Amino acid sequence: MPSSRLIGWLFLLLASAAPALADSQSRAPGLPGCGGLILLYICASRKDKDIGGWLLYYYIQLYLGVIITIVVNATSFENYIPRTWAEAPELYPWFLLSTIPALLLTPAQLVAAEVLRVSRNGRYLKTLRLTLWLQLAFAFVETAIDLRFFSDNLIFDGLHFLWCIIWIPYFYVSKRVKRVFAQETPTDQLLDVWS
Repeated sequence: MPSSRLIGWLFLLLASAAPALADSQSRAPGLPGCGGLILLYICASRKDKDIGGWLLYYYIQLYLGVIITIVVNATSFENYIPRTWAEAPELYPWFLLSTIPALLLTPAQLVAAEVLRVSRNGRYLKTLRLTLWLQLAFAFVETAIDLRFFSDNLIFDGLHFLWCIIWIPYFYVSKRVKRVFAQETPTDQLLDVWS
């Protein structure tokens, strides 16, 4: 057991430091790594809480992902305007097909995760899992399109795959998830009697 826990912590540390390793042009190379270590400390210090450890790490990543999505799309909004693609109009539909699903699934995943967190109702766990599976399916679509038309975006496709490959199994096998969310509430039992 201690060795699997150590491997988990090492993986968390590596995942937290990945942005620092990937950003070779960063002016402050230690800052993303320090943020990862702070995140590691916060998640580890809350491991005894219901929303702690890896589950807290998921929620923090999700919130940061939503913020980054909003900032990136606000700064690159002109890419979604058809006239921007006047030089290559045939690429515009492919661009939309490779970006819009992820843009729609990110807030859907946020809503599903927040409803699950607030209600602690296991029924909403299925919805969160579904959004993760849809994100994985669209990652395949994005990758196929990006391989053909937008090879510069393949790194982002890899991040989508990584996100899904980590969190889909977690939400199926985690003891914490089963303990915190996969319980029927008295209201659920009452609804089952009436249905």
